Order: sequence, then structure tokens, then C-alpha cells
Amino acid sequence: MKWTLISVWAAACLAAASGAATASNEVDTACYSDPSTLCYRPVQARGRNFEGIHNPHYFKPLAELNDPTQFERAWRANRGYILASLAHAAYLPNKEVRALVFNLGGTVQYFDRDGRQAYLLSWPQRSILVFRGTQGSDPRDVLDDLKLDTVTFRNTRVHRGFMEATTELWETFSLTEKLDQVSKRNPTAELYVTGHSLGAAMAVIAAMLYPFRALVTFGQPMVGTDIASAIPDSTQYLRVVNGADNVTAVPPRALGYQHAGKLVAISDAAGPAPPIGLTLINADHSIVNYALVLRHRPDLVPGTDTTRASAN
Repeated sequence: MKWTLISVWAAACLAAASGAATASNEVDTACYSDPSTLCYRPVQARGRNFEGIHNPHYFKPLAELNDPTQFERAWRANRGYILASLAHAAYLPNKEVRALVFNLGGTVQYFDRDGRQAYLLSWPQRSILVFRGTQGSDPRDVLDDLKLDTVTFRNTRVHRGFMEATTELWETFSLTEKLDQVSKRNPTAELYVTGHSLGAAMAVIAAMLYPFRALVTFGQPMVGTDIASAIPDSTQYLRVVNGADNVTAVPPRALGYQHAGKLVAISDAAGPAPPIGLTLINADHSIVNYALVLRHRPDLVPGTDTTRASAN
């Protein structure tokens, strides 16, 4: 069983790398180079297709919101959906993220170190640090995923690849100081950290480095051992899992990995999704699908609950 799970993890990462490269180039040349071209495809089949998993940048998040007032209303009503949508947005080209957030009344700081990427998105009452997940066209992301051995970090054991990816970005851009500046400008502003897939794992490491208001992850793989002990008690930790998302079952528990945080289980009305093609990743892992499910379930990710939970 242990080697079966490792094989699934490795094959899924490599399939992402090989499957998305051509499609990503297609978007860059056929869409973004020509402002008059329709850049985004309609979200169909609730993300249950190859593109929904491996090319989320084909789909525009928060397309129904047109101004800051609508964004604030949506945040108050359903912040789980907003956070999932911003985790989706992190896969888009930088200029598209900026256009989206500016239109919704926010500001953007972009961090990129050797393909490891994050955004600090700020509004007057909150800032959200968003880590991008595995970009199939970037083999460095896949290499980070495949560094399965654990290392000591913050008095616990964590996945070496996730730790290295996060700390390199963190230290290169002095993210502690940047977050301190946000808090200094507005002491009442809330700080969130989020991400999907690899980005979710990086968000967990980030929560070990800084006391956020909340850590909310989507499709998060296991990060290490006794993770909750390394995250401040003041940080609300919600781990959202959609249906049969098999990325959340790796790396294998047989290697000492375990989950932490409060499990928030969601499900597509169509039921668990099968794997797509030869990728071994099922469509429930699609961040497009996560956002669409949460859009219709505003009760699933509470905005004021501060409870913490042990491993699930």
C-alpha cells in the first residue's frame, strides 16, 4: 500500500508536468497576447475534466463580481468561496490577477522565486496571502512535491520539498516584515493564508512562521507529523476536502505523515469523481470544482469560529 500511494503521488505530479505544458503555451499565445480574444472558457462540468484539474488558468474566478461593493458583500456572505476563488486566481498570469483584484478594490504584491509563487492581496479590512499550487508546466514544482523525506522544522517533522519551497520564498521577500507592515498600517485588519494543492501545503508551513487569523486550505496533501503543535493556537485552521480528492491522501501515512486542522468535508452533488485519463488525479481535486461547490454552501467555512481540531 505504501508504494502504491507513492506511485500515485509521483505519477500524478509527472502527469501534471507533461499534460499542462502544451495547453499553457496555447493560452499564452492565443489568448493573453490579444486583448480582444476571449481569454477564459466557460466553467463546464463543474471542473470535471482535464483542463479543470491541470489548467485552472483557463477559467476565470469570481467572474460574477464586478466591483468592490459586490466583493465585500460576497466576503461577508461566503468567505470559503472567496478564499477558494483566490486560491484559483493564483494560477492565473500575474497581470490577470492584478486586473481581477484591482477591479474588486484590492491591491496586489507578487512574489516569485524560481517559479515558487505567492500573492499578498490586501483590502482595507483584510489581507490574504495566497500560495500557488503545482504548475504543471514548471518541473520545479513537481520536484518540490517529490521530496518526500521529512526534516525537523519548528519542533516537528515536515515534508522537505514543501518546507524548502515556502522558506525560500519567505526569506527572499522578507514576508514576515511585509505582514508586519500590513498589521502596522491597520491593526484591526485580519490576516489569512490559503492555497490549493502544493499551495495549500506551503500555506501550512507559512502558518508555522506567522500568526494568521486563519489558515484555510483546499486539496491539501499531508505536510508532516504533529503539525498542529507548530501552529499558534490563535490561528483557525480549516482543511477543506472535496469528495474523493486523492491528493489529500498523500504522502503516505506509512512514512509518518498525518493531517491536522479542522476537516471541512464538501461534496459535488454529482458524487465522487473518477480519475481523469492517465493522470491518476481525480476531478475532485480541481480548484475550479472546490470553488463551485463552496459557492452554493456558504455555511461550510465559518467566518468567526475559532475552534481548532486535532488530526483527522
